[in-house]
Amino acid sequence: MVARGDALLSPSVTRTLISSIAGRGPARPVDASVLSMMAKLGARDRAQLVVVAYETGLVRAGLS
Repeated sequence: MVARGDALLSPSVTRTLISSIAGRGPARPVDASVLSMMAKLGARDRAQLVVVAYETGLVRAGLS
């Protein structure tokens, strides 16, 4: 169906999905910062960012 160029979802489902996403508003600035760090460091998720912070000495265990 998709290979023919047809829509995978019905038009009503597509409208509902788009309305839901559009209603969320822009990403929070903190989210944008996290995404930027992930891109720059090649991290696939927040957990990898934590690993990088420990490995580089930015954060040390037991200290706040």
